[in-house]
Amino acid sequence: MSVRLWCVVLVAFALWMRTGDAAATTLDPNAPSSPSEAQRALNEANLALAAKPVRSDDARRALDHAVAAGVDSLAVAEAYFRLGALDEEDGMFASALTSYGECIARMPGSHWARSARKRVTWLNERSEGDFAPLAQLQRSQRNPALANDPAALDAFAREVDGFPPGMVRGEARMLVAEAWLKDMDRPQNAVREFRKVVDDPKANPRTSVFAERDLVAEWLAEGKLDEAANEIRMHPLDPRLVKQVQQLVHERELWRWAAIATTVLVCIAFVAIALSRHRRRAETVRTPTTVS
Repeated sequence: MSVRLWCVVLVAFALWMRTGDAAATTLDPNAPSSPSEAQRALNEANLALAAKPVRSDDARRALDHAVAAGVDSLAVAEAYFRLGALDEEDGMFASALTSYGECIARMPGSHWARSARKRVTWLNERSEGDFAPLAQLQRSQRNPALANDPAALDAFAREVDGFPPGMVRGEARMLVAEAWLKDMDRPQNAVREFRKVVDDPKANPRTSVFAERDLVAEWLAEGKLDEAANEIRMHPLDPRLVKQVQQLVHERELWRWAAIATTVLVCIAFVAIALSRHRRRAETVRTPTTVS
């Protein structure tokens, strides 16, 4: 057999051995996972999350698979973050915190970890009552009938009044107020709820600002500038709103003084005309009539 033929045989044998090893590795259930396996599972999960409707169960299974692969740290961090988001969507807030914590621990410098830290902060700020108020608020936000049923909305408002102090209570009251104002056209009911938010020291400052803006807007729409001005004096939460209302008050005062000045000038004009007529009559009486 020639040397060239032997070389061909040896190369073919080597390729066959490598192919056999690769196949054995693929078939071996105890073989270690590869980064590509975790990424494939993550891609499958993302497809399930992008579906309409979302296939949450399929996404969870794929994300669990990506986490179990445990090789590609970035893929695993993303998988934990998406598991946390699914937990939030399902109202399992304590479980979401655990998933976000795993995401941060797996790859602290990744953008997934940065996003997870924001979600952890958001959830911890709304953890009053062991997340029960947050779960109730979430259910109410997804209930389309709430905005069309005054009795149900009123019942939810009373339930919210019983929430423990915290951000969720203020956000729930905003939900009630906006439903009264926009969906049911009951501004007085809305004003009552906006007032509760603004007066609540435990409400989220941003929520309080939004409540005051809506409150002042409603009073201005009703022509109640004094109530709006009194509100921004008591709670100067939004500098731009304070400036706007103060400008309106200033303009009203200018118009008031202009009206007073106009009235005074008109009175002076009438008096001047009256005096002028009186003077002419007096001069006519004093002037003797010439007899021709």
